[in-house]
Amino acid sequence: MPTTFRRRYYRLIYGAAEASLAGGGPVQGTNFWAWNGEARAQHADHRFVAGSDTRYMGDPPHEPQGWYGNFDSDSEMLTIVQEHAKAFATT
Repeated sequence: MPTTFRRRYYRLIYGAAEASLAGGGPVQGTNFWAWNGEARAQHADHRFVAGSDTRYMGDPPHEPQGWYGNFDSDSEMLTIVQEHAKAFATT
């Protein structure tokens, strides 16, 4: 599933945070929701099944698993996060 809109959203939010930091504004850091890493949904309906699922994602168990988190396979999203981290590290 493409993450085109997620990438746009993060670029927009990260850009605003970087502008705030550069201008001495109130936003001085960010985080993302959530890190799914190498975990993958284990069921076709993307629902968490207590007692049988062993790979936990950043999504709460009552929400579809993998819909909102960032995965280790999304290299473009990882690049966005890394570039943003560098912007904050150099100020």
